[in-house]
Amino acid sequence: MSEDIFKKACLVKLTCRCWSGKRALPGDTMSAVGDREWLNGTKKLVRPGLIRPIRAVVASARRMLRDYALPFPIQGLTLVPKTAMERIEARLQDHKLEFDGAVDSFLFDYEEAVHEARELLGELFDATDYPMDIRGCFEFAWQYVSLDKPDKASLLSPEMMKREEEKFRNLMAEAKTEAMTALREGFRDLVDGLARKLEPGTDGRPKSIKSNSLNRLREFTATFDDRNIFNDEELHRLVDRMKSLTDGVDGTSLRDDPSARRAIRDGMEGIMAGLDGMVEDAPARRVRL
Repeated sequence: MSEDIFKKACLVKLTCRCWSGKRALPGDTMSAVGDREWLNGTKKLVRPGLIRPIRAVVASARRMLRDYALPFPIQGLTLVPKTAMERIEARLQDHKLEFDGAVDSFLFDYEEAVHEARELLGELFDATDYPMDIRGCFEFAWQYVSLDKPDKASLLSPEMMKREEEKFRNLMAEAKTEAMTALREGFRDLVDGLARKLEPGTDGRPKSIKSNSLNRLREFTATFDDRNIFNDEELHRLVDRMKSLTDGVDGTSLRDDPSARRAIRDGMEGIMAGLDGMVEDAPARRVRL
């Protein structure tokens, strides 16, 4: 049943904050340039390169979580399989250490960066643009969230209880639909991308296939068993076929070996046909994986 979703998965909320390091230009400044209704602009408060490493850690953490994630109808919550929880926790801890290190490096250079901005911005420099507690402008934290079906021992009336139970069932059903559809669409996009690269170029010669195309496909298949918490057997069969088809294959062999290229392309035609039917039959969803 859909209500049993949390026996196999749990919800994670990742919270990341990073000081923007920029501010909108004053209205009178923009008026001096032209019509304010047609113009807008910002000023950088410190050199962008100082904040870039912090943002890179945040982006990396979100990508990592996305690799294991399934869509969930409540914004800000990520559904992840329990079988991957120890790996996710360990990697979040690593990202946290990296984030704190990047923030410490930024803080070490912050005073000098403000002094540099004062000289370079000139009249546009405004000391009030710089937070007194700059450390408080950065945060990297996560928590595990539990959702339960309404408890009959609560103070809700029978009518309200019935309504809330129905809401919960609908939420779980929607989560199941979105999760299955996301996996199907995600796999189809990866297979379709590789299939296009296997087609001859406009000059009739084989296209160059980078290892990244195969690596993304292998990353998907490697985490699929963990994310297939609703036992999508149809998709499972197609993923297994793709694993067998690409086992031991690399970009060089696909480019230089016509027989290997042809075998992969022929095998993928059947997989794509199956995926097209599965995705066409799936209901539309609001969340993009």
